[in-house]
Amino acid sequence: MYYAPYFTFGGKNPTQGYANAQVAATLWTETNRNDVDALIRGNFTNYSPPWPGLIIESTAIAGQTNRWKYQIRKVLLTATPNVFSTNTITDPDNTDYKLVSSVLTTKVDAYNLYEYKHTSSGYTGDGTPLADIPAGFAVVPVVGVVTVHQIIDSTGSIIYVFERNNGIGGACA
Repeated sequence: MYYAPYFTFGGKNPTQGYANAQVAATLWTETNRNDVDALIRGNFTNYSPPWPGLIIESTAIAGQTNRWKYQIRKVLLTATPNVFSTNTITDPDNTDYKLVSSVLTTKVDAYNLYEYKHTSSGYTGDGTPLADIPAGFAVVPVVGVVTVHQIIDSTGSIIYVFERNNGIGGACA
């Protein structure tokens, strides 16, 4: 579109200032068209794309049974994932919800949604009756690479979650 020249005189309606303001607003809107469109048509569902994360460590949650808080680092999957040591590389991207520092060194706390209903009796998150686990065996924390989801909780804070069945570990008595 062609928006020149600015008005140098104004009539009864519109005035020079009003006409120039319209031109300036139209120029701004055209320049920022993508941002305006994203604002109007945006998907504000508290959703960010999931990402692969490597579980670095897990710590039992105090006062809970069969629940752990996991430390996870964002990773990229490699083109040749046939050997564990080459399955992943550290992901240099820290743009999702602006992680506090580079993911080269940052680990985030994450929680396994399957564990939310774990108790000392009843069932595991996948429906396995705990009473069916043989003596000498127990539910163990998840290891490896998981798909992490970033969500906003009821307070507006970002939390990281994933879903993975826990393993059962132990030795025959």
